[in-house]
Amino acid sequence: MKALFLIMVIALAACGPTARQTEEQVDHIILGINDLQKGIEQFKALTGVEPVFGGIHPGRFSQNALVALDDNVYIEILAPQPGADSIPDFIQPLDSLTAIGWAVRTHDRHKTREKLRAIGLICSEDRPGSRAKPDGKMLAWTSFAITNAESFPFFIEWDRESTHPSETSPVGCRLVAVSVARPDVGPMEKMNQQLRLGLNVRSESYPALSFEIDSPRGKVTFAGWPLY
Repeated sequence: MKALFLIMVIALAACGPTARQTEEQVDHIILGINDLQKGIEQFKALTGVEPVFGGIHPGRFSQNALVALDDNVYIEILAPQPGADSIPDFIQPLDSLTAIGWAVRTHDRHKTREKLRAIGLICSEDRPGSRAKPDGKMLAWTSFAITNAESFPFFIEWDRESTHPSETSPVGCRLVAVSVARPDVGPMEKMNQQLRLGLNVRSESYPALSFEIDSPRGKVTFAGWPLY
């Protein structure tokens, strides 16, 4: 009897991590602005927490600054690199921090795809990504997106050798709510329930995003529209 109990304990221990690896959660929220230093100063003035420079995205127009939130979530302030050859039109008018997108983390993007396809969502192909940190080390990930609906996040699976940005970014803020508006809330509600993300989903005539955080200077809401 003791031997049987021991076998069951070992089996449960072996299954535990595998089960957790199929879960999804909000990974990060993206605030766009046309000048990174201006974005850092605005965030510090609003919250009392100063974002740290994260690095540049090779082969793309952007660079970022980061702030950690609770529960291994973080904020990415996204802005053009100095001297970038091609800067998208959407970001040039953004003089203040604007919610432009968000990401959901997965430990198994293939299983996450299966969950999304089961509720009628169409997924893009994988897209590898990377970013050079200020110390020269690289962060790497693989992402995919929903191609048949607006306001949805993109999905990211971090390389196992990469340290998650929430572990190396300034702390002091907490994510309170992620709110998503769509004319048709059905698909978003299905995803919210399927992945258990805890979103606030509401019906509006146009797509919109807002993120509420708690900070040393009180609650702050960043609003905008989805670009991811």
